[in-house]
Amino acid sequence: MKKVLLLHNFYKNYGGEDSVVEDEVKFLNNYVELDTLFFENKGSVIRDSYNVVSTNRTNFISKRKLQEKINDFRPDIVYIHNLWFAASLGLLDFLENQGIPVVLKIHNLKLFCANGLNYRNGNTCNECSVNNKDSALTYSCYKGSKTLTLISNNFGDSLFEKINTYKSIKKIIVLSPFHVEHFNNMGVDKNKIVLVNNGIEIQSQYNHKPSRFNTVICPGRISEEKGSVDLVEAFNLEKRNLKLIFFGTGPLYEKLKNENSNPNIEFLGFLNKFKIFEYYLYSRAVIFPTRLYEGQGMVPVEASIHGLPTISPKLGGMEQLYPNDNPFMYEAFSVEDLGNKLSLLNDDELVDIQGKRNRVHTIKKFDKQKTSEKLVNLLVSECD
Repeated sequence: MKKVLLLHNFYKNYGGEDSVVEDEVKFLNNYVELDTLFFENKGSVIRDSYNVVSTNRTNFISKRKLQEKINDFRPDIVYIHNLWFAASLGLLDFLENQGIPVVLKIHNLKLFCANGLNYRNGNTCNECSVNNKDSALTYSCYKGSKTLTLISNNFGDSLFEKINTYKSIKKIIVLSPFHVEHFNNMGVDKNKIVLVNNGIEIQSQYNHKPSRFNTVICPGRISEEKGSVDLVEAFNLEKRNLKLIFFGTGPLYEKLKNENSNPNIEFLGFLNKFKIFEYYLYSRAVIFPTRLYEGQGMVPVEASIHGLPTISPKLGGMEQLYPNDNPFMYEAFSVEDLGNKLSLLNDDELVDIQGKRNRVHTIKKFDKQKTSEKLVNLLVSECD
C-alpha cells in the first residue's frame, strides 16, 4: 500500500476547501497508508507577520515540521491542497530537492489573481495574468493593501513557475472543465493539468417530490460576491408564494438581516452540514447566486443528490454541475433574470422533473466512490 502525505494550510475562516480536505482524509484512509501535516493561519501578530513575509520563500518553522514528518513517515508521494500562507512555497523547494513526487490540488485562481477570485468592484475581472498584475497593485485587490497584494502576486507567480519547471510536481488537479481551459490559456503546462471532481456520498434518503414544499434555501457565506444582495433584490421584485431562508454568516449577515422587511425572508445564521441536509428534504429548491468563477460549488451538488433543482448563474464551471438544458440557470449578474427563475418555481411539474434530472446527473458524475477511485489511481500512478 502506497504511503501518501496529505498537506494543507487551513484558512483563518473555515471554508469549503477545508471541508473538502477533511472529507478526503476520511476516504483516503481506506485506500492508502495516509498521514497528514496541517498548518493554520492563526497566531500572534508577530507570528502572522513572519508567516506572511516568508510565504513566498521558506517558512523555516514549517520546513522543519515537514522534514520531521518526511523522516518519520517516508511517504511515496505528497498531496498538497493549500500552501498560503503559513506553510509557504519553500516546502515545494524542499520536496524538489528531496526528489519526492508531488500532486497539487488547486481550488481557486490565486495563480493569476491576487485575491484568488477574479472578482473586483462587483464583477468578474480578468485584467491580470501571470507576471502581469499591475492592475491588482493599482486597486490593492488583496485586503485593500498594496503590500499584501504584492506578496500575493509574487506567491502566484512563484507557484506558477514551480508548477511548470519542478520535476517533482507531477500533476495539478482542478475541479471543472472551465478551470482546465483557463489554466491552459494562462500558460500552465497542459500535460500536468488533470480534472478530478470533488465527490459526494449518494444519499439514499432524498426529496422525491420537492413541489410539496414552498421553502427555498440559500446555504453559504452572506456576502456581495456570493450574490446574497442579488437574491434578496430578486426575491423582492414581486410578491411570491415562497419562503426564502439563508443559512450562513458573513460580512453582510447583520446588515441584510437588520434591513430585511419581508416576513418571507429569514436569516438563520450558521448551521452545520447535517442540519442543512435535513432542510433539503423539506425544501422546494436551493439558490446558489454566486458572482464568482467557482471551482466546484458543493452546495449545488449536495442539493442535487437530495433531488432538488438549484437556481444558479451561467458562470465559470457552474454548468457542468447540471444536466444539459437546465431551465433554472440565469444570466450571471442579472437580478431580473434571477427573479425570472424564482418565478419558474411556481411550476410544480418542472420543479419535480428537474430535481430528478439533477439527482441522476450527480450520481453519474459526482459519486464519491468513483471520484475517490480516480484520485487514488492518480496518486498511486505518480508515486513511481
